[in-house]
Parts: sequence; C-alpha cells; structure tokens
Amino acid sequence: METRNVPSLSTSKTISNPLLKCEKLMEYFIASLKDQSNLFIKHISSLKYLVFTYSHVPITFQEQVTSALKTYYLRHFTEVEVTVELNSTIQIEDIIKVSSIGIRIVAIDADGERANFSKDIDLEKYITK
Repeated sequence: METRNVPSLSTSKTISNPLLKCEKLMEYFIASLKDQSNLFIKHISSLKYLVFTYSHVPITFQEQVTSALKTYYLRHFTEVEVTVELNSTIQIEDIIKVSSIGIRIVAIDADGERANFSKDIDLEKYITK
C-alpha cells in the first residue's frame, strides 16, 4: 500500500510527516460539517455531527467517535489505534451530555513510520442546549 499524503490549504501543498498528518486530519475532523457535500455525505467524518447526534448517550458517543476516527485515519495510514476517553459531562435539564473528550491516536504509515497523537477537546460550544 502506498503512503497517502494529506492535502493542505497552505503553501505546503501536501503533508507526508505522520505526526503532522494526524494533527491536520484532526483539524479537518473538528471543522467539517456532515452536510458539506451531497456527493460524499456518507464518507464525511464530522465531530459536530457526532456531538449533535450521540452526545446525550455517552457510551454510544464514545463508540461512534472511535469508529469514525479509525475509519477516517485508515484512509491515510496502514494501521491505526484510537482511544477516546470521556473526560467530563454536563447536565442540561434531565439530559446528561458529554462535554469534554480526550483522544489518543497511534498511527503507522506504509513506510512503517509511527505517530503518537493526543488531543483534549472541549465540546460545550457544540452542544445544543
């Protein structure tokens, strides 16, 4: 399998460094919207969509984010391990929603280069109240 670079909107064109690829893919995952394309709607990984759809069911939310990230990162790496931790929740009326997560990704590209990436994300700005 060949190494797949990550496109960039800057002058760097594409990104081949595994750690930088992980960082850029996470930026895209956070920024993307599920409905930004009608043609590829089933293939768009969107944190905002997952928060809106599943954040009120913490275990399902955790599973969905893990699955979406694994599928998304496997487009650019040969092996991926994703761990999602639920850092905190908030209660809105009678509903408990996930408000913060920690993500850890270990990815190996086709050249055998390994990247260890982690990010904590505050979800409160995405939660509908």
